Amino acid sequence: MQKTVQPISDFDRFLLMTIIAILPLQSYFPTIGGVSIMFFVFAGLAGYLVLFRGKALLATFLHPVALAGFVFVGIGLFFELVVHDSDQYYEALRYLLMIVGGVLIATMCRDRKAFLWAVYGFLILSIWMSISLIFTSYGAVSSAKANDFKEASQIRKTSVAANKGSHANLNAIAFFIAQGVILGVVLSLTTEKFWRRYLFLGISAFCFVACLLTMSRGALVIISASCLGIVYAYGMMRLRVVISGLILLLGVFIWAPDAVFSRMVFSLDGRVGGIAEDARVEVYSIVVRHFPEYVLTGVGVEGFYGKWGRTTRFWDGMKVHGSHNAFAQITIFWGLSGLLGFLWLLWKAYRYIPRPCGKDPLRLCLLGISISAFLELLIVHNLSGKEFSLALGMIIGGSQWLWRNHAVGSKVKSHIPRQRLRVSATQAARW
Repeated sequence: MQKTVQPISDFDRFLLMTIIAILPLQSYFPTIGGVSIMFFVFAGLAGYLVLFRGKALLATFLHPVALAGFVFVGIGLFFELVVHDSDQYYEALRYLLMIVGGVLIATMCRDRKAFLWAVYGFLILSIWMSISLIFTSYGAVSSAKANDFKEASQIRKTSVAANKGSHANLNAIAFFIAQGVILGVVLSLTTEKFWRRYLFLGISAFCFVACLLTMSRGALVIISASCLGIVYAYGMMRLRVVISGLILLLGVFIWAPDAVFSRMVFSLDGRVGGIAEDARVEVYSIVVRHFPEYVLTGVGVEGFYGKWGRTTRFWDGMKVHGSHNAFAQITIFWGLSGLLGFLWLLWKAYRYIPRPCGKDPLRLCLLGISISAFLELLIVHNLSGKEFSLALGMIIGGSQWLWRNHAVGSKVKSHIPRQRLRVSATQAARW
């Protein structure tokens, strides 16, 4: 086992689990002065780590993934301040806060027990959000009938979104609940106790039904792809995998309302007045149409939400909407240089995901979280979300404290000292 720079206490572990469990509250409450309530929570965590865990925090800040993130933010600041001569650099600062948030989470994941408590934090947040969603929306969605995408979208707006409040983001809610599905699958596959196996499988099925109530197509893709990635890493032909998969799918098809499946389509057809009926299709077509205008240096944050954005169909007459894709949004802001900086960050993070995973529940959980976070980047343009801080933090924390502290394929030795392996003559003979 690797030594840590500073010891970790049960208070640290409990604090980590609690922060993750309450994270979705930012989707239910309005911002304070343009800042989410979780900003103040992370600010308090930063103060605690600076005062009591300074050495561990400093070591984590120097992790290669964190440094790649700081370079990416530097590129954004350069384009805003120099290329576009703009003082609207708040988007780059939000990205910086996202990366710093990841470093804070990584500093808390200093042993396997802490990492497991973080996973339990994800499960807790998924369960309480699922309970809330089912109590407020399951009856209305079950009694509704939808024959096509348009009718299902109307049900989503009137029966689900209206019940969650004006500040709730259904896609963000769906993403957080999806973590319960993914991690429940991992823990059900890797536990040896019968009752724990089916407890986690039941949690996974329960969260899956709740996630479908949001009618988020992106969440369904995230769950499907993440579970497939986990099963592939674990071993697809194991009997436990087949039985668990059948039970999960059977439970979902029995309890999920029929109306949700009417919205699980993605079609390029159905244009009204030259605008696609599916808003996401329309946004992606706008991204492609204006590609030559922003590909080299971007238009900057001020240009996108200002003069340039108002001349495009991103403008709906009241405000400029984002591109629903983090890669496209960064390119629009800062051109190919910004995109390359972002891809470099993702590449560094990918190389620090441990493999092979085998039957290690923590490695499989990290794999599922990483896949889901990457897929989320394809359907949202807000890169500063705390969900990305969590994923980035657990990748950094896992490689910094739990596994060998270097990228896959690298020959660089870990700077963290290891305990010497002492084996008695009796143990050697037994092996």
